[in-house]
Amino acid sequence: LILPDGPVMIAVRPILDTDKKKPARGTMIAGRYVTSDTIADMADTMQLSLASRLLDDVDLPEDFLQARSALRMDKSVFIKPLGEDKIAGYVVLPDIYHNPAMMLRVDTERYIYLQGKKTLGYVTVILIITGILFGGINLLFLEKTVLSRLTSLSEQVMGIGKDGNPAALVY
Repeated sequence: LILPDGPVMIAVRPILDTDKKKPARGTMIAGRYVTSDTIADMADTMQLSLASRLLDDVDLPEDFLQARSALRMDKSVFIKPLGEDKIAGYVVLPDIYHNPAMMLRVDTERYIYLQGKKTLGYVTVILIITGILFGGINLLFLEKTVLSRLTSLSEQVMGIGKDGNPAALVY
């Protein structure tokens, strides 16, 4: 709920007996102002980096402006990489009348992305080493089976050419 003093989180629950079989005896309403301390407490509890802003705030930071323009009613979450090691997720929180009221940003480390990059580096190194190894093996195999015989044949033909003996044998 957006009040003149600032946003308030409200929780509404029916008052029920232990068995939850009898009708509700009333409704309990609890509220708490959403301040920077409230956001900091929530961030400590969830072990995440949180930030919130009112949607009609005139001094929205650039990232919140970009997220606000990207978030539409049909799109509930906007995700933006903040660099190689961090990513931010933005969500619009509605008020009790289901109108957009606040925007919440959650920052987290990009563990999976960084692990994927590391794995890709390992795979690249392994492929290069494997390519060099198989290339060397193929070169040795080619030398033993084809090139050595061609060299021998070439030397024998050149020897026949030097001797001038057309009856010499090539073996």
